[in-house]
Amino acid sequence: MMSDFRERDGKYKLILPLRLIPNFVFVTKPTGSKEYEVKRELPIYFEKGLSGQIKMPEGCVYLCSKDGIEVAYDDKGMAVHFDCSDELKELLDEIQEREEMEEEDK
Repeated sequence: MMSDFRERDGKYKLILPLRLIPNFVFVTKPTGSKEYEVKRELPIYFEKGLSGQIKMPEGCVYLCSKDGIEVAYDDKGMAVHFDCSDELKELLDEIQEREEMEEEDK
């Protein structure tokens, strides 16, 4: 697992490949401040409500910002920011559980 951990002013930043970051988590580029939300599928809405989902092919994710949507490969490193160490520990626990489940499926 590629990662880079930094603490500054009581806040935490962990740089991880997108494949390890769960859906709906907000990230920034490692040296940036613009926020993106990680999504692996996008809902499609028509006049009468939800019509379907657009799913990303294996190895890609959507990065959604207020300015639009980008597509990124899931090995791209992005920064996840935390206000406290408990939030950081929760994400690391979730990543570990997911990796263990993927290993069991192999």
